[in-house]
Amino acid sequence: MKPIKSSHAFTLAELMIAALIVSATIAGIMQLSIGSSLLAENSKNLAYVLVEAQDKMTEIESSDYDNIVTTYNAANFNLDYPEGATGSITVSQVGSEVASELLQITITVAWQNRVGRTLNQTLTALIANK
Repeated sequence: MKPIKSSHAFTLAELMIAALIVSATIAGIMQLSIGSSLLAENSKNLAYVLVEAQDKMTEIESSDYDNIVTTYNAANFNLDYPEGATGSITVSQVGSEVASELLQITITVAWQNRVGRTLNQTLTALIANK
């Protein structure tokens, strides 16, 4: 009796190659998902820290001009979110040749993402004596 050869079945080698292709595809999709999740979290954190930095800038702008340097220069503050985020303020007078009553306010906020990378953002504004 002769063995029956079926042309409709897959060989073991074909199944192994198909499994390898499917595994590589799933691994790639998982990597994209993890990367997208990290980018979404970074975007959310960036939005929060920029809002808090803008709130601090508004607080400074509403302060008495004559007290801004003494009150805010070299000041540090903690942010509510993300956890462990900090901010620092630098106040400097713009050169006297440009304007004698113009202050540059720089607020820098820093935080760590979930993989431990430190991220920071800087907000700068000029405030004139009214």
